[in-house]
Amino acid sequence: AGASGGTASSVNEGVSGFRVDGASFEDIAACLSQMLKNDGTRERMGETAREWAAGGFSWESVARRTAGLTESR
Repeated sequence: AGASGGTASSVNEGVSGFRVDGASFEDIAACLSQMLKNDGTRERMGETAREWAAGGFSWESVARRTAGLTESR
């Protein structure tokens, strides 16, 4: 993910992915190379990112947070 803006907060560095300077081809290439060379890391990061997204952005989770906003008023 790019190291700035909202995408940076969606990545737990080294756990669910990597944050890179989006303007640095060298940074992007280094992270891609690391992912391509290590199946275990790539699979672990992918699974961790999927679990995070499913837990925080499922319809049930979004509905629960939305209901909490309206109930607190």
